[in-house]
Amino acid sequence: KHCFSFLRVTHKLERSIARVTNEKIIVQITFKNTTKHLTMVSTSSILQSSIRPLRIGMIGAGTVGGGVYEIIMNRLGSRSAGNNTTASGAKKQVVITKICVRDPTKPRDFQNDKRSTEIVTDINSIVNDKDIDLVVEVMGGTSLAKSAVLESLKQGKSVVTANKALIAENLEEIVGVLNQVNERVVGKEAVTAGDGGNVKFAYEASVCGGIPVIQVLQSCYTGDIINE
Repeated sequence: KHCFSFLRVTHKLERSIARVTNEKIIVQITFKNTTKHLTMVSTSSILQSSIRPLRIGMIGAGTVGGGVYEIIMNRLGSRSAGNNTTASGAKKQVVITKICVRDPTKPRDFQNDKRSTEIVTDINSIVNDKDIDLVVEVMGGTSLAKSAVLESLKQGKSVVTANKALIAENLEEIVGVLNQVNERVVGKEAVTAGDGGNVKFAYEASVCGGIPVIQVLQSCYTGDIINE
């Protein structure tokens, strides 16, 4: 739980002053003793309005799920005051749009934002929702959770899980499905996209109590041979 043609003026301008705000650009131009004010929407504002939020469906809403919800919605979602930006400088919003639970009447340890997040009881309403980009599995167990993860991958959704038992028992099968999903055909030959595939499976949270060792092994030790 403790777990984002500017105006070019080149012809005999005597003075130009631009003041940039978060929402607009105000340009004051003086030319031959005549002053004009032009107001334009800023580039970052245009980019931000055109960027589609990353939509997440979360399966499970216990202690771990509640912490995930609060972190994502408070730091990256509509309640965020942070600086989660893209390379262009536009803010990228992340929103948990659906949470699947067994009992929707059960009291929760987190405050659900009903304007952004819908509580559902059918996992398929998340797995089959074409508007959801990524699935977070924090329900635990190995049967229903396994089905949810595999079906989400098959539907082209990336998956993040904190499920230790699921990883221990089914990692090889999950990776096999992931590779199949990310296969692309070049001519008559099928090529596995590997890390370049569009669909991802992330399980850092299920290893070493959340210590980021998987990322270290994948990025910092790529030149080494690690047997076990």
